[in-house]
Amino acid sequence: MEKEAITVNMTPEDASNLKVVMQDSKIERGASETLRVCIEDAYRLKPDFKEDLKKSKKFDNSDIVLEEAELKPKSFLVDSEIFQGVYKDVKDNLGLLRPRISFVVRLCVCSARVRYEAENNKYILRKDRTDETNEGIPTKGDLMMMVGKLYEDTSAKAKEKIVRIIEVIEKA
Repeated sequence: MEKEAITVNMTPEDASNLKVVMQDSKIERGASETLRVCIEDAYRLKPDFKEDLKKSKKFDNSDIVLEEAELKPKSFLVDSEIFQGVYKDVKDNLGLLRPRISFVVRLCVCSARVRYEAENNKYILRKDRTDETNEGIPTKGDLMMMVGKLYEDTSAKAKEKIVRIIEVIEKA
């Protein structure tokens, strides 16, 4: 297959979405591979881009810290046939005549993040979750966020709580 080289300028929102998707276990390298995998997944899974755009509006990126390098343009190679298939899907799904290539890539990353968030219950508002099975017990994502906030807090009380958490984990 013939490869197509694509370069995308990153907005803070794009970089945040990309940073979250890069946490996926199937991503082994950096941003370029992540972008390629997002395009390939969109080709294979045929996401509902309209619905994914709506869901992505609920993401809270306030706790994602971006470095300057993450905001720089990203380039990657993707099979031409795969990209053209995704391009056609975006046109059909959103009713656009000629969507920009960067817009198509952004939608693919957005859809990948929606899938990743749904699989991991991270950064999705509690009231929007559908698979809450244990009432009163926080999800894995909520628990990680709580511990992360404690870890960032420099107060003595926060440090005591972290020590207690470690003691409980070591006893388990």
